[in-house]
Amino acid sequence: MMDYSVSYDDIEKSEEAGELVVSIAGQEVVTLTHNMAHYDEGVAACLANQYGNESFLKKYCRDNKLYLGIGGGDFDEHSREGGAFKKKDECCTTLMAKALGVDKCPELRKIIRFTQINDRKGSQHPRDIATVLNHLHRQNNDPEDQVENINWAMQGTMVKLYDWQSGDYTIERIAKVAKKLIADKKITIEDIDPAVWLKKGEDAIRLHQIYFEDAIIEFKEKNALGQVRAIKIKSNGTAMPIVAVKSDNYRMGAALRSAKGISAAVVIQKSLKEKICSPEYRGHLISISTNRQYGLQLEETAAIIRYEEQAKKEEMITDDWHYLRLEGNVTGAEEWYYDTDMQMLFNGSLTHPEVPSTRLSLDTLFYYVQVGIDGKRFHPVYKKECLRGKCSGSKRCAYYSWGLQRCRDNRRTNHQTA
Repeated sequence: MMDYSVSYDDIEKSEEAGELVVSIAGQEVVTLTHNMAHYDEGVAACLANQYGNESFLKKYCRDNKLYLGIGGGDFDEHSREGGAFKKKDECCTTLMAKALGVDKCPELRKIIRFTQINDRKGSQHPRDIATVLNHLHRQNNDPEDQVENINWAMQGTMVKLYDWQSGDYTIERIAKVAKKLIADKKITIEDIDPAVWLKKGEDAIRLHQIYFEDAIIEFKEKNALGQVRAIKIKSNGTAMPIVAVKSDNYRMGAALRSAKGISAAVVIQKSLKEKICSPEYRGHLISISTNRQYGLQLEETAAIIRYEEQAKKEEMITDDWHYLRLEGNVTGAEEWYYDTDMQMLFNGSLTHPEVPSTRLSLDTLFYYVQVGIDGKRFHPVYKKECLRGKCSGSKRCAYYSWGLQRCRDNRRTNHQTA
């Protein structure tokens, strides 16, 4: 077992507004990551702070910069070659732990696993440190605020490095442990003030719920004014609400998918980047999110939108039906990211607002989502021919270019019975 100690080296210094600087082997290193950095990148920074040595600096911190979760480098789990991830179960923290040679360390096993699951599958507990960090970013998204948020998370992580035997990552547990560490003189209140630290997290949780309640009120008001697009599609006897709405409330999707909202099957939300991400960005973000209880798949929708995005640009690069459905990004339609785990489509996101805004209107996307989701829908002009198994082909029917599975199945059945 390795000799284990924790230090609070300069994790809060900032050379410029919105810039995180971490001390590694006594050297201050500018740490670069994506907008609204996840807990994953924060833990990776902590590991570099604790275990990085001169060899690490020379190999991974060229030009005195460390890239976490971006740039396609050693600590970026995202692939730039068609897929979504270099390795399905990797995250920035697991890559960092392996590079430092501490991935098998018993004292780090739980925090690495917690971070990995959180990054790959989402929130584990409504009051855990990773979930609360996401709240803080969404509520305080100026560059300087984001640095303060990640420093808050790193302070809590340093406490968990002492508390490695416990699998409890709630902010209450961390604050309680911090108090004991201060009483035992293992850390000081300058390292972390438990009361202030806990209050910051609790305030974020309360505000998170307020945003949720405000989203429902906003939706009802906009719906009454005719500013919402909504339709119900029936599938196997179940009515599935699909909604398109403009809103800068980051909780709108969750609110509408909930039973307190309208139990929406799909929510298409359009937001202003400068309002929901950071004032330094301009344009729109669009998210297409599904409600897991309906078990929907968005691969058909992804194919339609990616094809039509390229058509709108008058530059068709990827039209292969298989590739149009790939996870992650596809060449030619980089505006859209497909998350198969969450069954979501993103035109930019809170963490990647730099992605160009789509050329497709919200009404158009609302229609494409319906076509993608409704497996029994055929082109209204050729529907009768489709149901007879006769395909109008690419020269007449726009649906053909999307390679919809229902169309392919129809043609196959017709061919087999001919």
